[in-house]
Amino acid sequence: MEIPFYLSFKEFEKNYQADLKKWFEHYCDADELDFLKDLLELYRYYLCYNVVEDKLDFEGVIEIMDCLVPFRNKGNLQILGAFFTTYKDKEGNLFQKKTITMIEYAQHVLDLVNMYLKNNKVEIVDGVNIKDYIGRRDIISDNDSFGYWINFDIHKLTLPFLKTYIPINGKIVNATLYRNFGFAVVRIANFIDERLKSLNAFEFSFYNRLKSEAKSQEQNKSNFDKEAVPITSKIKITGSLQALGYIFTELFEKGYIEPQRKNGKVNIQGTAKMILDHFEFIREEVQPSLESVRQSLFTQNKFSNDKQDLFKIPNCSQLEK
Repeated sequence: MEIPFYLSFKEFEKNYQADLKKWFEHYCDADELDFLKDLLELYRYYLCYNVVEDKLDFEGVIEIMDCLVPFRNKGNLQILGAFFTTYKDKEGNLFQKKTITMIEYAQHVLDLVNMYLKNNKVEIVDGVNIKDYIGRRDIISDNDSFGYWINFDIHKLTLPFLKTYIPINGKIVNATLYRNFGFAVVRIANFIDERLKSLNAFEFSFYNRLKSEAKSQEQNKSNFDKEAVPITSKIKITGSLQALGYIFTELFEKGYIEPQRKNGKVNIQGTAKMILDHFEFIREEVQPSLESVRQSLFTQNKFSNDKQDLFKIPNCSQLEK
C-alpha cells in the first residue's frame, strides 16, 4: 500500500486515522508501530536535528551532480578545474557536486518533463497529466549534456513528495505551497514522535534518530580533523602512456619496483590503478582510463621495437654485485 504524502499538517492530522485503517485492511498482521515506521521513512528526508535549539527543523535539500563538461564536448578541462571543485567519472565527464533545495529539484524535474512533452508533441489530455511522467527513467535520467545529471535510484525516494507537490499541468512550481510544507513537515514529525512515545517506542522517533545521526557526523568530522594529513600532488608525466607503460614494465621485471600482486602473481589491474593514483598525464586533456593503463603494461604494450631499443635498463641485481 502506498501511504499518502501530505504537504499540510492539517490534512495529515485529519486523515491519520483513516490512513491507519486502510493500512490495517491491507496488512492485517501489522500494528500501528509498523505504520509509524513507514511514515518515518516517508518524511525523514526533509528533516534535520537543530543542535543549538535541540529540536527538529525542516531541511529540504538534495545533492546532485552538475555536469560542467560532458566527455563528448571536452572543452578546456584544466581552466574549469581551477575554478570549481570537480571530479571526472570513468567516461571522462567533468562534474561538480552541488546541493540544491527540493523546490529547485522539483522545478528541474518539471522542466525535464515539459521539455520531453514539447519535443515529442505530447498533449496533456483527460486522465493524463504531468505527474504521470515524473517517474520515467528515460526522461529523468536522460544524462547526455551540460547541467544536472540525476541518479534515478535517489530520484525514486523523492517521488512521494514530487507526486504531491508538482502541479498537474503548468510550468512553475508553487513557492508558497513549498514554504507551507516546510512548516508542516516539522509538525508532522512531532505528531509521529508523540504517537511513538505513547506506544513506548520513542527510540524509533525522528528526534532520537536525527539527533544520533548529527552526533555521529560531528564525531566523524572531529576524528577526520585530527587524522587529516596533507594531500600530496601527483607526479606529472609529459611523455606518452605507452612510453611510461614500457618503462614501468622494465622496472617491474628488473626488480626496481614491486608491482601489485594477488595470490603471488602480478595483479595488472591493481598495478595500473597504482599508477593512476600517483601519476598525472599532463599531455592529455582527459586522464587515461584504468583499462588504457592496464593495456600499456607488460605483454599488451604496443610500444614499437625500435623505440624499446632506446631504453637500456640493467637488472637491479647486476648493480648490487
